[in-house]
Amino acid sequence: MDMTIEEFTERLVEELRFQAPSYVEEILPRDMIKNNDVKMPSINFKLFDEQLGPVIYISDMYQACQEGMPISEAAEKILDHLEQIKGEHFGFNQDINEIYNPEKLYVRAVNQNQHTKGVRLPIEGTDICMEMRVVVNETADGIASVMVDDAMLERMGLDRKEAFEKAVENTKVLFPPFMDTMPNVFMKMGMGPMLVGDTPDGITDQIIVVSNDKNVNGAIVAFLPEVMQDISDKYFGGENFLVLPSSIHESLCVSEHMGMDLSEMEEMIGDINKAVVQPQEVLSDRLFKYDAKEHKISFAVPQMQRERKLAACLA
Repeated sequence: MDMTIEEFTERLVEELRFQAPSYVEEILPRDMIKNNDVKMPSINFKLFDEQLGPVIYISDMYQACQEGMPISEAAEKILDHLEQIKGEHFGFNQDINEIYNPEKLYVRAVNQNQHTKGVRLPIEGTDICMEMRVVVNETADGIASVMVDDAMLERMGLDRKEAFEKAVENTKVLFPPFMDTMPNVFMKMGMGPMLVGDTPDGITDQIIVVSNDKNVNGAIVAFLPEVMQDISDKYFGGENFLVLPSSIHESLCVSEHMGMDLSEMEEMIGDINKAVVQPQEVLSDRLFKYDAKEHKISFAVPQMQRERKLAACLA
């Protein structure tokens, strides 16, 4: 059975709803953010008379169905597991008010073309927007969060402007910014000699890796106004720099005087996204420029220039 994880999840939810026992009120797809992984597709079961219900990971079932297991059988196995663990809630049976705690609001970066039902705010000059989420639980294994909608903000007593201001500030506290040169990052990973040694001297020293201390959904860090100026001051002498969105988890920053053709850099971003980055983790195919004097970020390659180049390639 050949299907994407998104297609599998949609069909699995339908089957689970068909087979669900009477104590299950609702079944919803959900992504759990883990410290040691990219994301964990899961199913959230809302039980009658319970504020928060169990969350069951489905990656193993996805693999089993790819190898031939019927989705109906996968749903049956999941519901059998639900029967065994209902009441445990995987550490989520906490005060429901935690979901409506403004201090747990934060933002992550997603592409504007990624359609979601949550509250989002476009980042001016880019094709990226801030998506607001709220941390509902944090353990040694990772962080669980849910997307924020207007109904949740109303219950918190916040309008969108107030909420985003709060979420941006919280993001820097809940997920402290991380930035370092690429060689230092590789060295900390124990990969320095292997990767850095194959590049021209000094080139990797000019590449700054920007994320958060968990390296999960950290690309937003490079688009936070105060952090952008910090990057400019600390690594580029207060001058302009370029931002390459390598995924939703991190961005790479380089000097605008690095000497590479901007159109070629942008093409490289798109090629890497297609070849290496998981589709759900692609942030943007565009290259961005931060203007340190104007304190603004914008497309490094104007749209008109992109269109002219595309037309020339097709001619």
